Amino acid sequence: MKWGLLTGGLCLAFHLSFAQMGQQFGSYHRLSVTIPESLSYSADSIARYLREHYKTPKLRLQALYSWITTHIRYNNDSSYYYNRSLDYEEKIAATLRRKKGVCENYADLLADLASRIGLRSHV
Repeated sequence: MKWGLLTGGLCLAFHLSFAQMGQQFGSYHRLSVTIPESLSYSADSIARYLREHYKTPKLRLQALYSWITTHIRYNNDSSYYYNRSLDYEEKIAATLRRKKGVCENYADLLADLASRIGLRSHV
């Protein structure tokens, strides 16, 4: 009985300690959605906004990730629009224009915007 209470108490303490870490990241998430809609259709505009409003590379990356996951919808129908003949820049522009995509679109968009804000990335 004592071991059960001790184990349960330790599990609860462990869970609560990590719950606090999630709240810290949540503040970055709320900040990132302030990118004006008029700037959200151009990769250059998004990158410029992130460079101006977030001073450290870590904050920029967190804001970028949060913005992409908030504003780009996963859409299975987008897999039918896959076109290998499109160049890389056109794929990025199409993802931003449509505001939806599949895994490839998420990865390419994150890598492109990360490089525009001064971070190295590979897909």
